[in-house]
Amino acid sequence: MPTASVRVTLAGAFLLGCSSSESLPPNLVCDSGCEPQIPAAAFGPTPADAGAGACASSSGDSTCVQCAKASCCADFSLCAESTECTSLSACEANCNDSACVAGCEQEFPTGVATLEQLDSCLGTECLSCTELGVGDPCATALGSCETGLTCNGLWCVKACTTSTNCVGLGASGANALGEQSACVGTATNGDVCFPGCAVSASHCASFPGTACFSTTSVDGVTVAICESVPDAGTD
Repeated sequence: MPTASVRVTLAGAFLLGCSSSESLPPNLVCDSGCEPQIPAAAFGPTPADAGAGACASSSGDSTCVQCAKASCCADFSLCAESTECTSLSACEANCNDSACVAGCEQEFPTGVATLEQLDSCLGTECLSCTELGVGDPCATALGSCETGLTCNGLWCVKACTTSTNCVGLGASGANALGEQSACVGTATNGDVCFPGCAVSASHCASFPGTACFSTTSVDGVTVAICESVPDAGTD
């Protein structure tokens, strides 16, 4: 079983985090030592057709995926070419406890070593795969916010002057939940990045004490964000 300190998810985007809580965000799962789960869809081509094509860049790739394809292509391709490896990762991505992960490894035993090999490369070559980005849940995560960000007790946050400053590490600049963050003014902390909830209001459950509200970003755009009442800007 992999023993990486931070569990990395590659599902069109790498999602970071680890928690023993039962209210984990989608695709954030932890076992005894957080590890990578890599759903087959992340590899693009089917295993039979993968090869070097597995490392072809995509505009929707997360920062971590871009690094994985550039710096760990051989290991990335090896997993892409293995139905057992991609199936193992897809299985583990739906787990929320170590028993489930162990069950997946028992179901796809020949994929474990390949997944471990990819994880090892990511841990060495891709710093972005071990960090949390803007708007990522950080209250219970084992990973730390990337340089320039701080954990406000709920998510990785930074000061901003426009929502373009709030780009996350996920696919297409989203956070670990697949939501775009927005720059919103506050009465006490100035303009800061808030995680969005336009995709699903339920994502605010990943930030206890918040709810999904419609407000106006500093750019003058109506956005849906997770916020505590009445902390964020004008509704």
